[in-house]
Amino acid sequence: MVISTPMGGFRSSWVKNANACLTTINAHEHDHHRRRTTTNLEDDETSRKNKKKKRAPSKSKNHNASLSNASSETTTLRGRGRRHPSPFVLACEYADLMSTTTADQTTASNSQPRVVVRDAPWKGFAAGAMAAVCAGAVTHPIDLLKVRMQLAGIDAAAAPPTNASAGAAAPAAARTLARSQTLTSTFSQIVKNEGMLGLYQGLSGNVLRQTFLIGTRLGSYDAISSVFRDEDGRLAFHGKVACGLLAGALGALVGSPADMVMVRMQADGRLPPELRRNYKNAVDALYTIGKNEGIPALWRGVLPTMNRAMIVAAAQMAFYEQSKQLMIDTKLMNDGVLCHGAASLCAGGAAAICSNPFDVAKTRLQSMKPLADGTMPFRGTFHCMMVTVQSEGMLALYKGLVATWARQAPLNMVRFVMLEKFRNAFKAL
Repeated sequence: MVISTPMGGFRSSWVKNANACLTTINAHEHDHHRRRTTTNLEDDETSRKNKKKKRAPSKSKNHNASLSNASSETTTLRGRGRRHPSPFVLACEYADLMSTTTADQTTASNSQPRVVVRDAPWKGFAAGAMAAVCAGAVTHPIDLLKVRMQLAGIDAAAAPPTNASAGAAAPAAARTLARSQTLTSTFSQIVKNEGMLGLYQGLSGNVLRQTFLIGTRLGSYDAISSVFRDEDGRLAFHGKVACGLLAGALGALVGSPADMVMVRMQADGRLPPELRRNYKNAVDALYTIGKNEGIPALWRGVLPTMNRAMIVAAAQMAFYEQSKQLMIDTKLMNDGVLCHGAASLCAGGAAAICSNPFDVAKTRLQSMKPLADGTMPFRGTFHCMMVTVQSEGMLALYKGLVATWARQAPLNMVRFVMLEKFRNAFKAL
């Protein structure tokens, strides 16, 4: 008899071992049959010589019943009282033993918890800072245009009126000036008055901002989200939003001074020469602000910065990761540069729409100057929004939206593509 492998049967190795056992058993059966024949002949001869001897007592009924029940599964050796298991029973027992052992080993291996290996936190911060600097350097001219457009009309709106007629005319003048500022007109004005290099005014401040604010945001997001991810590295959409909000707040708190320096350096060119601050670089700006206005002035507007940063980070990171995961799961794209670029475009659009009102308020709060009576024109984020809407209309909150998205699209593409590259590079360390 040879055992074959049925559907859902034993493994091939078990079948080989069982067939080997059956071959040995068949050989033993043949030998036992030969011995039994010889023994029976000898017993017959001996019985004829010893007719006077008593025969052995018969076996009990219970023993005979057990033998009859086991006769279907075992072969009894005649005259010996021993039972030898049949080949089929032995093969089944051997296969059951191997199956039970393998199942126990599989259960034990599956019961062991999977160990999720997380990268060191410094790798996320380093990769985020380097990717942010690369993206900031590429998109700095567009960022400068956005700041200049957001500041258009602020002087006419914030200036104190000299009389009633001037006070009534100020909002109208602010609206007229704001509407005249488009992306192309702002670009032409900067090139005409400041030259092509004027588009890179405040670049050192932008590099400083990207390093501290954006680098901290991206690094914090990786560190926080890694705690809540499952064994497959997945995180629910609401979890991504929550991690983005927290990472945006931490990044804004650390990078608010650098963000103020960048805004002031970018806005300096629009002021008359006698009112310009003329910072030499970002370090000189930090020193000058701390010396003349006090250290707390470096965190002026930190709340609107945090508000905007939280919304931007939540929209950027959540939409980027969700879009990338969706495209990979649906096999629309493979996990590569094209997939990262497409996901970053979705993230840029979401971030621009959600953050533009807060971006306008933040820019105006950071660049405001005291009025003639020594008071500040805006008391906070929502007061700035209210004054802006009253003087320039509701659409003023989305001033610079085209420039914001034009900046967010390439910024996010470069940032996230480089971020993935730096992440892979740091994983090898």
